Amino acid sequence: MASHSAKAQRVLVLSRHVLQQSADARLNMVTVAESSSDLQRVRRQGHSVPDALKQGGSSAVVYFENHAKRLSHAEKVRTMLHTINSGTLSTIHHESGWPYGSIVNFAVEQRPISDGGARIVTFVSRLAEHTANLLRKPEACILIAEVQGKGDRLAVARAALLVEALQVDKTDLAKTSFLLAHPNASYVHFDDFLCFELAVKSIRYIGGFGEMSWVAGKDFASSEFDPVAADVDAAKAAVDHCNEDHADAVLDMARAFAGLPLAGKATMLSVDRYGFDVLCQMPDGLRRSRVEFPQRLDKSADLREA
Repeated sequence: MASHSAKAQRVLVLSRHVLQQSADARLNMVTVAESSSDLQRVRRQGHSVPDALKQGGSSAVVYFENHAKRLSHAEKVRTMLHTINSGTLSTIHHESGWPYGSIVNFAVEQRPISDGGARIVTFVSRLAEHTANLLRKPEACILIAEVQGKGDRLAVARAALLVEALQVDKTDLAKTSFLLAHPNASYVHFDDFLCFELAVKSIRYIGGFGEMSWVAGKDFASSEFDPVAADVDAAKAAVDHCNEDHADAVLDMARAFAGLPLAGKATMLSVDRYGFDVLCQMPDGLRRSRVEFPQRLDKSADLREA
């Protein structure tokens, strides 16, 4: 993780980039505004919301499609797994047949796509109920979710990974990967702990209200994590800095590059290797849209050049 001073420099350079683009934004606002037909293209309408709730202050969000490059849902799940290493495992109880939930730790083996891509592994005790469940019926689901302090838990990204739990050899790579994620997990060396690969068959990804899809296992296996979004501290620092110190510039960019020239207020929500998401207050309610970077970033330090 970058040092505090490096993060400060990174967000400063990003804010300069925002300010530079905001100057260009003013020149392009008229052109964007003339494309009024584009404003009618809504990517995800979401829930049916009464008109009275669409006015100022409502939490109802309509997603506007401006065709800016964005992370696929497969990439988003891979990025979540880069920073999340525990989840809720749901199995079928070996005696009662009822669904059974438990907390498990896991790790991701980083392998080339040519070797099958990333592999999720977990080490579980023979004494655990979920181990007996998996040995009898390997179909399971593991739920992961972004960490959030206060606020609505339904507003954060989460993913339900439908997996087949396959008992595999306790290889050095599996143990090393697990210990990197869980340094105190000396139990990987215990004889009564088994290693399972959680082979992903399908994923239900939910990015928040109105953003969701099914992700095929093969798409997940061939995807990469985003090194910009995965550097959680640096990404959050960049977003906070732009919102707190350069709100006018964020608004200018949203009006020009996110396709929302009538926005009255704009808040940067998140940043990744392709650009950033922005939430705008429009005359008829909230719109979520996106601003794309000129080129893809390959590491968080590249925010300095974005």
